[in-house]
Amino acid sequence: MNRFFSFIISLALFGILYPVSQSSAAPVVVTSRAALAGNDFIDWGLFGPTSTTVTDPSNINSNNGVITATVSMPSGNDFLRVDQGSGWGGNFAAGDRLLWTNIDNGPMVISFDKPVSAAGAQIQADFYGAFTATINVYDASNNLIGTFNFNGNSNGNADNSAIFLGAADTSPTIKRIEYSVVSSATPNDDFAVNQLDIIDPPTTVPTMTEWGMIIFMALAAAGSIYLLRKKKHAAEDNA
Repeated sequence: MNRFFSFIISLALFGILYPVSQSSAAPVVVTSRAALAGNDFIDWGLFGPTSTTVTDPSNINSNNGVITATVSMPSGNDFLRVDQGSGWGGNFAAGDRLLWTNIDNGPMVISFDKPVSAAGAQIQADFYGAFTATINVYDASNNLIGTFNFNGNSNGNADNSAIFLGAADTSPTIKRIEYSVVSSATPNDDFAVNQLDIIDPPTTVPTMTEWGMIIFMALAAAGSIYLLRKKKHAAEDNA
């Protein structure tokens, strides 16, 4: 019985410490800020007032301070911080604080210090007219886990009609996103994005996996049987 008892303990510890692997990530496209329903965001205005040069790469903290993001471009060119109506004449909402690729076609790479469940922003091509925006989504192992496209129209109406493009998953799997744009005016266009909404990873205390709980219950049952039998044998020996 002692050997069996030790075996059950080992199984319980294995189930707790080595949880069953999760199914592969399957992010979905999100095309509205309301649908993404972020609980945190990154305000590009933290880089400074309009016309501020943002060196490549640069770090920026989320509003809640839970996430630190790094923005960069493969070319190594600097970004420019602009506002809708002051440095950018587009169709974001008036006064929106933007991050612009500054005549560079990108892509704009946004990496998070820890995976998030969702991320997205409004985006506009520099040249007026039809364009297609793309978001590529990567996990913590640098695997491409999603590519989504969305068509928009670039104009100077300043009416908050800039398209929203993001991605969301059921668990924190999104470690990096990359934005790019192809417009009718040019194959590769520079572009700007506004506030990046995100869903922070949960901060709850980790619990045992379902397998760990099942094995723990089996351990408890085996222990109870062992104690009952031990008491029975002791009673018989004293009889």
